[in-house]
Amino acid sequence: MDSPAEPVDIRLWLERPNWMLRAACRGMDPDLFFPERGEITDACKTICRGCPVRLDCLDYAMVNGEHHDI
Repeated sequence: MDSPAEPVDIRLWLERPNWMLRAACRGMDPDLFFPERGEITDACKTICRGCPVRLDCLDYAMVNGEHHDI
């Protein structure tokens, strides 16, 4: 049996930047974008390539020190 999901803190959703609501990856499993070394990354790269907020996402990742994800 799966363990219950962690409760979501609504404040985290309310504090998200507006551009995140338009992201092509919205609602997808975040683990797809944080692959283990050697995992195939074609699917997430395809999603990012067509995303309308790609530059906003890149800026957010750089400002927040997320240098090891897709």
